[in-house]
Amino acid sequence: MSTHPNQEHHDRITERIARRSAEYPLPPSCASIDILTLVFNTDPAILRETAASVIAQDAPVWRWVIIDNGSTDAGTHEVLRDLASHSNIVIEPLPENLGIVAGHRRGLELCIGEFVALLDHDDVLTPDALRIVAWYIDRFDRPGFLYSDEDKCDTEHRRFAPLIKPDFSPALLNDTAYTCHLSVAERTLLVGCGAFTDATVEGTQDWDMALRLVESGCAVVHVPEILYSWRALPSSTALTLSSKPYVLDAQRNCLQQHLRRQGLDDRFEVVANPMFPEPNGFWWIRRREGLPEPRVEIVVSGPMAPGQLREAVGLLELIPDAGLICTPHPDEPIDAHFRSCRRDAVTICAPWVARATALTEIGAVDNDIAANDIAANDIAANDLAGRLRSQGWRTIATPFLTAGGR
Repeated sequence: MSTHPNQEHHDRITERIARRSAEYPLPPSCASIDILTLVFNTDPAILRETAASVIAQDAPVWRWVIIDNGSTDAGTHEVLRDLASHSNIVIEPLPENLGIVAGHRRGLELCIGEFVALLDHDDVLTPDALRIVAWYIDRFDRPGFLYSDEDKCDTEHRRFAPLIKPDFSPALLNDTAYTCHLSVAERTLLVGCGAFTDATVEGTQDWDMALRLVESGCAVVHVPEILYSWRALPSSTALTLSSKPYVLDAQRNCLQQHLRRQGLDDRFEVVANPMFPEPNGFWWIRRREGLPEPRVEIVVSGPMAPGQLREAVGLLELIPDAGLICTPHPDEPIDAHFRSCRRDAVTICAPWVARATALTEIGAVDNDIAANDIAANDIAANDLAGRLRSQGWRTIATPFLTAGGR
């Protein structure tokens, strides 16, 4: 009997990589991409495998910036000396470990490409990762931020645990660091938004980076292909956050700073998502109790509890282009990782709360009676969601609408 953690996925992604080259030709006007990696006493064999995945890239668009963050291991130094002879690899040794945030900031200063891709020192890229990223950069007219799907691999190169992500959802990004790997961002935007400047987010700096980029208003593109394998080592958060408990504190700090930068920290608080038995990287930014309600006109699909209304109105305040807040549809096609999180939705499921200005804009309902009629009619509700989406309004599903708002 096979002991492979997921032989079916391993075979499927191997076959997919072999097939997809024709779908993503290298664009004629190709963006240059710097890969940024921090190294600290990395196991030499693991580091060589990471390096091999970079050197094997089938598109000549890359340059690799490696920050040796104060390594003392002789084997690590030997690998880095070998890599230094490669014309596309730049290595800067630091006399001491500056930490993850400061190390990334120093690396960003050495990057010169139009875009920067983040690669951890013990992970691996698919051989077509940068070509596919370059194709999406060209296809979507140089978006500021791109992220791909991902999976994990063990020390025997066996791939498992695919994470198929939804298209960009600001609500989901507020709940969990779902963009993660592979993250690619426009270099000048990274500098301008203050990425890698806050030491309190050490260990979750990629989430802080993503939130800052979104705050800048840049276009965000999901690359719906697995381009990155997260190495599942005993010390890695790929297996469990309990291996690095300080990351939970960093994540809370990350979200609190996100609220502060938007001037919302006095109205919202960050708590662990109560849908999970213990803190595990999923959070809930909820409106504080006892505060005056914001001035927003809403249409409600029927008698909601105060906590439910606080949740809905809070989301309308958090996400300015949210037109409607609803209950998650039980048949929604989304990865199980995200079912207990707030996220963009395609269909409406009652109960729901709509922003009156959004409904007025599309010529929809303007009173509670009509709202109740739509809530009882799936076809009308789905039509409403589509019309809102066509005008740029988001529909956000939240599990806390049916959970009484907690």
